[in-house]
Amino acid sequence: MAIDTKPSSSGINMLHFLHEHQLVQHPDSYECALYDWLMLLGMQTGQRKSEWCQDATEFRKQNSFSRSIKQTSLAFIREDFLLSYKSTPHESTSQPPHRPNYLQITWRFQKNGQNRQSVSFAHNYKHPHLSPVRAAERILTRATRLSQPAHSPLAVYAPTLKNLPPASVYIFHSQVEKSLRTIAKKVF
Repeated sequence: MAIDTKPSSSGINMLHFLHEHQLVQHPDSYECALYDWLMLLGMQTGQRKSEWCQDATEFRKQNSFSRSIKQTSLAFIREDFLLSYKSTPHESTSQPPHRPNYLQITWRFQKNGQNRQSVSFAHNYKHPHLSPVRAAERILTRATRLSQPAHSPLAVYAPTLKNLPPASVYIFHSQVEKSLRTIAKKVF
């Protein structure tokens, strides 16, 4: 049975609100990170919160990100995202490769036991601001700028953007819930 992954009209309205709001923010801000993770990849993949953000209660207990029994991150890490370029039929084969236009995401751990499952997503040429490929590019670039280790979760942002070197902070699911409530109130 096919799953309907199209967002509801209320989800679209919230997406547009967050899109407009994050355009004027620093690329490493919480708002930009939330847009990439929740509104773009979340709407495309239907990922669970444990697959990308952290539980604040567990974080305080362990003073570290959520880990599997094998002590690896439960949330997505760099190796879970593979960006690639594939030529399209309307392009000349003599042109050099452009920006990535495909994203392959691998779920290392899944509730249904289908671990290491990979799913591919194509760039949205018609609406690039809704492209999961561009969201993944920004997520990976942000993690690199914020010196996030390869084995650590990718859902990070810079809490302060003053004249200090960037420091990364994980996105917590309690923040996301609060943000969604705030956005819903503003939109509706």
